[in-house]
Amino acid sequence: MLDLALSLDTELKEAVRIADEAGEILRQARLGSLKTKRKADNSIVTEADLASDELISSELRRLFPADGILSEESAYVRGESGRTWVIDPLDGTSGYANGGDDYAVQIGLIADGKPVLGVVAEPETRRIYRAINGVGTFMSSDATSTMRQLRVSKAQDLADMALVVSARFPRENVQPLSEALQVRSVVQAPSVGCKVGKLTRREVDLYYSVHPVSYWDSCAPLVVLEAAGGMMTSPDGSALSYDFNQTNFQHSTPLVASNGHIHSACCEKIREYMAANAS
Repeated sequence: MLDLALSLDTELKEAVRIADEAGEILRQARLGSLKTKRKADNSIVTEADLASDELISSELRRLFPADGILSEESAYVRGESGRTWVIDPLDGTSGYANGGDDYAVQIGLIADGKPVLGVVAEPETRRIYRAINGVGTFMSSDATSTMRQLRVSKAQDLADMALVVSARFPRENVQPLSEALQVRSVVQAPSVGCKVGKLTRREVDLYYSVHPVSYWDSCAPLVVLEAAGGMMTSPDGSALSYDFNQTNFQHSTPLVASNGHIHSACCEKIREYMAANAS
């Protein structure tokens, strides 16, 4: 683990710096007139998304020219090193555009097909999560302040667990979901990175994505969560795969993230819920 930490030390430091700078772009953009438009898939994109993407992508190309880059807002560039940076320059765009604080910048690194490094920055709270797989997850209030290590909760019973789901999950379905999973409570929040942040800060114990997410949504948060002791998988318990030979760069199933203590039981309950509510 020490060797891995040392070998990725430069990458982690630079990713933290870049995510912090991109976050400042997003914060400043909302001080003026924020322009939005619809992408081909009808999702919202803002000028701030694109400015954040340009900063992150250009810096990573400059620093690590042999690496590949996959970003939500620009074309995939295949590298020569066996490593790929996976970027979400603004996770939680709808909430961001509507003035919400729960949005994030996410920078992950995949080596030999597996996520190994993750940085998630929350510009409004100034929290920055940084993690290396197998080493640990640390949070600071900005890019340079003192860090503290994070560990997920110790809850080992669904009845003691708080669940977080997407802000887009229909409100009328929240109570039925809570009853089906038999959890203590359910909260809603945008941004995969912010939801995983709640897991690592022990505000919640379980996260169900409800719908499939893209690689840039999951990559950095997965490392942040798993390095803090949690788990993130498909509902059948299998590891999330990252296949850069496909075209849509999306996981084929929803994801389940937990504190890891009874992950199999959580997945089983969620599979039962999915089967009962299949359209």
